[in-house]
Amino acid sequence: MEDLTKPRANALLENEPVGRLGVVSDGDPYVTGCSFVHHEGTVYLRTAPGKRLSAIEAHPRVCLEVSTWESSTGEWRSIVAMGTAHLVDDPDVEALAIRLLREKYRRITRSRLEMAPDEPGADGVVVAIDLDETSARTSGTGLDDGMNPGRL
Repeated sequence: MEDLTKPRANALLENEPVGRLGVVSDGDPYVTGCSFVHHEGTVYLRTAPGKRLSAIEAHPRVCLEVSTWESSTGEWRSIVAMGTAHLVDDPDVEALAIRLLREKYRRITRSRLEMAPDEPGADGVVVAIDLDETSARTSGTGLDDGMNPGRL
């Protein structure tokens, strides 16, 4: 394993469609998949009322993990980003986050489907995670006879 360069780590945040958000819920770890967008050191996601949102409100310190695996080479890349989450209450920031989320997923999916208008508050709430620590790693040259994946 080796550290991932900053440009490759940022590429994970920019291009991967699914992250895994780790929170603490009732004293236990709770991890859920999420759609997200990274913008200027902040991660934005939308969520509806429920266990994840309650956990964020009770314990705002969270972790986002994003990873990918290349089947042709066996290389995996992963970034773990730590930060403090809060509900976005500024309508301009909320609108920006929604616009950025939609732009990212239109680009990734290349979808021509029409989406609902970018209306803040229309579908849950926007959460911002102000990132303050990241760790990014790669398996390097891939998996071959002389290398074990992870710690196998």
